[in-house]
Amino acid sequence: MSAAAKTHQPLSPRKIELLADSWHEYATKLQTNELSRHEAARKSIENPVPTFPEMYHEMMHSNNWRPLIAQENKYAVILNERKGMGASLLAKVQSTQRAEFQNFVRAEYANMLAARKPNKKQEMKKQESQDFREDDIDFLPDEGDLTMAPSRREGSYTVHLGGQLKKVMNVRLIAAETLSFMKRDLKTAFFDPLRLQTCMNLYANNLQGMVLILDEWDVWRGVWKDISQICALWPELHFDSLEDQLSHARALKEKWESGDVLTTKHSNFLEVHVLFHVLLTGNKMDSLESEDINGRHPAILALRNVMRQVWDFDLSVITLPLFLLRQYHGFMTSAWCQKRAELVFKCVKGFMIEMSSLADDEEKVVQFLLPDNTPESIFQEMNEMVTTIFRSPNATIRSPVNMSERNGSKN
Repeated sequence: MSAAAKTHQPLSPRKIELLADSWHEYATKLQTNELSRHEAARKSIENPVPTFPEMYHEMMHSNNWRPLIAQENKYAVILNERKGMGASLLAKVQSTQRAEFQNFVRAEYANMLAARKPNKKQEMKKQESQDFREDDIDFLPDEGDLTMAPSRREGSYTVHLGGQLKKVMNVRLIAAETLSFMKRDLKTAFFDPLRLQTCMNLYANNLQGMVLILDEWDVWRGVWKDISQICALWPELHFDSLEDQLSHARALKEKWESGDVLTTKHSNFLEVHVLFHVLLTGNKMDSLESEDINGRHPAILALRNVMRQVWDFDLSVITLPLFLLRQYHGFMTSAWCQKRAELVFKCVKGFMIEMSSLADDEEKVVQFLLPDNTPESIFQEMNEMVTTIFRSPNATIRSPVNMSERNGSKN
């Protein structure tokens, strides 16, 4: 018999049975795998794996926040010990810390979930709340060791803006150094209530921002240099470094113009999450010292862009320089200050009314920052001007408290 004839011989019943069994087994396996994939997809939709921001946010709003703050302070100690290493080496250390911290948060989050009992969720929440009320009170040091808010002169107002449908806003007038919103103290870092609040709001919808007006070419001098030095001492565990963010932002445009705004985000400052860097060229920066600027100046137009971002991206507090300058100078007479403040107050009020009409959201807090060395008489004049322009009742004005007098009055 030829080879061709052999290949066309019919299969025996036994071989047909074996072939059918193998096909059935293969089809069953495919079906099982398909069902497994559908089940996994269903579970992922019903119980999605939380992202790193979600893990951090949940832990900071639970009784498991202490390990995160302790780990951050541990990294801060390392950076302070190695601050003489140079910028490039410190950047590598911070990059390593950032990756390590994310793994640390995931491990702590897994431990937190493992400690929970599914059939006792309500009891756990109740106990967790009770633990927070009792343990955290015992955890705090004596009153004399508590971190106090930075010494500031401050006036606070509640204003109603808009036509028929008025929006409630808060306006504050603060005399303080710009960097006081960013600087931290390593000795009291664990007990700082302002810092804890900043961490709790890091992935919430009530972020805090600050406006910086800078010379476009003054990249690593002045306030940028000061901020860079602060960033070098405190670990940035959530976002890219300040240098990387600025380099990436500046690469987006070939030529930057006066009034353009760079935005950077931060997790290592005392009470600021977002910085708005308003860039001005040399002649526009110098013109800020003149009394004759108007609402078309690039710095004023940039404030409108900033206010738009405040309403678009869940910022609840924005701090901006009232005089558009960081320091108080001799040429800033009472008349100069009143003219500049009137311009900024009225323009920002208009921006607030415009932006609030486009969005239905929670009230915002706008903080007008005066230089720390502003004379008291000028500060009082600015408070009176707020009540006139915003038509607000008398403000609650707080002056800095001398701690020695404070302690002496208790004895």
